[in-house]
Amino acid sequence: MRYVDPSTGDTYPLTEARWRADNGHYLNLAPAEGLRRKDIDASRHSVWRYARALLVGAEHAVSLGEGWTPLVDGHWDGVPVRFKLEFMMPTGSFKDRGMTVMVSYLKSRGVDRVLEDSSGNAGRRCPPTRRRPASPVASWCRKRPRIRRSRRSRRAAPTW
Repeated sequence: MRYVDPSTGDTYPLTEARWRADNGHYLNLAPAEGLRRKDIDASRHSVWRYARALLVGAEHAVSLGEGWTPLVDGHWDGVPVRFKLEFMMPTGSFKDRGMTVMVSYLKSRGVDRVLEDSSGNAGRRCPPTRRRPASPVASWCRKRPRIRRSRRSRRAAPTW
């Protein structure tokens, strides 16, 4: 697995802490080998059961128990469907999965501070992560700072 610059095809090793290519372009992760059934840790009831595919060891997980939201049978306009109850995530947002992976990845690379700049769902998700050991997170709010600060203050994260 490597970083890849989609504008040039240049690649960089994951062992380097970098956020952009040498030319300033953003980076993606190159495709990996994928996940096989034997790679799934069935003893974990969270997104971390897929740690092998996430390229972050479960030992680095900064988690509030994300994932594992139930499927419930129901009907929609008379058609049988299965509802995925994402509101049962720790903060009520499907973005919990991505945030736990991002913060855990950064922690595994030695990053000890994160400044998150969203006033939306990601901004709502990031501060609770801060309460986890070795994961200081702060939020930058551009929109309606008084409202956002009061909501985040309940989550014990600094807000600027």
